[in-house]
Amino acid sequence: MGEIIMITSGKGGVGKTTATALMGVQLSRLDKRVVMIDMDFGLRNLDLQFCMDERIRYNIADVLQGVCAPKQTYLRIGANLDMIPGSKSYDFAISEYALGKLMSQLRRQFDYVLIDTPAGITNIHQKLLPFVDDAIIITTWDKASLSDAVSMCRFLHTRDIQTYLILNELNKISTNRFMTKEILVFCDKYLNCEYLGRLPFQKNFMYVDTSKKIRNIADICSKIEKEE
Repeated sequence: MGEIIMITSGKGGVGKTTATALMGVQLSRLDKRVVMIDMDFGLRNLDLQFCMDERIRYNIADVLQGVCAPKQTYLRIGANLDMIPGSKSYDFAISEYALGKLMSQLRRQFDYVLIDTPAGITNIHQKLLPFVDDAIIITTWDKASLSDAVSMCRFLHTRDIQTYLILNELNKISTNRFMTKEILVFCDKYLNCEYLGRLPFQKNFMYVDTSKKIRNIADICSKIEKEE
């Protein structure tokens, strides 16, 4: 049975979608069957990470509303990697029954189900939590992002969700100033969660090149595998 992992954050714009895409590619390279789901309704852009926007016929909302079967939404990224694109519409209610049925099916079909979620604590998170095994919080090294990461982590802990942290180095300043020891102290003191690693600074990083190996991602995914 596969693992369902929610990628989330307290603050928007910290790199959840980038992290989801990079981890999906790396886990698939480890001969794992992976599906990525964009559940940031209204603001979908996981498909843009792979330049797949023009290939979308059905999306996650169509599955949850019974318009199509899950396999009709799959966008094939690589031999072991698929994606279910998100919806640009906010105007529908998520059926817990339909969501549970979909998660159960994907768990049987894939080794990893990576869910790209909206920022903050939303109704989508509430609906997903009964089906999620682990959560990965993405943050940057600024006060607003770290404060929101603490709030998100506390929320997840009250729901007994195993939580991990990834630091996204969005600029060179954080790369130069930030030390691993400080990250570990922050995780231990304020978050009570395990630190997985960093997303490195990328100049002009507009989309994920599936042929390119990004440093640090292999180590992050190796830790994920060991935890599972």
